[in-house]
Amino acid sequence: MKQLNIRDSIRFLPSAGIVLYIGFYLLAAYLYPGGSRAFPEREGFDWQNSYWCNLTDPYSINGEINTARPYAMFGVVILCLCLAYFFYSFPRFFKLRTPWNKLIEYSGGLACTFALLIHTDLHDSMAVLASVFGSVSIISLFLGLRRQGWVHFIWTGCICILMVALNGYIYFTGHYIELLPIIQKITFVAVLLWFLALNLTFSRTADRLK
Repeated sequence: MKQLNIRDSIRFLPSAGIVLYIGFYLLAAYLYPGGSRAFPEREGFDWQNSYWCNLTDPYSINGEINTARPYAMFGVVILCLCLAYFFYSFPRFFKLRTPWNKLIEYSGGLACTFALLIHTDLHDSMAVLASVFGSVSIISLFLGLRRQGWVHFIWTGCICILMVALNGYIYFTGHYIELLPIIQKITFVAVLLWFLALNLTFSRTADRLK
């Protein structure tokens, strides 16, 4: 019975990872020395003009050593590992067959790997790859969601994909670039809430089906 309870609790691991990620990033934002491209000398994390990636840079925009970096990076690692487990467990819950189960598992795992590498010198290319493979994995998830009748998750998932695409368009074209820091944060919150709600829903459904 004890082993069964532990195994059942692991289904909530992605949700726990998302909560921990948010907590560590808020801590990193609090500790961030300061500066943004719009206001390089401003102290602290500028929620309107700073990017999330600024928190994982070795140096803050104002030139100081970024003491927030270890907390931000730890949050990123936790999130990527927990989401990788989500992409592993989701197709098994819905009993999806090949190739859909493998497509979700591999594309989701690659998206998480590329997301980790965003915080290196390969930022731009890794961001594109993480977005592409992440979108492929989410679209593949729609098969299981349609079978379960959870159409609302499909529609909201499509909105998340469009928001990610909007971020990429603004970043690479420079159009409305001054709005990107805010749009980026809204996109992160929307995507994380989507995964959180989905993980909690299918984990609780599994409990009722036992």
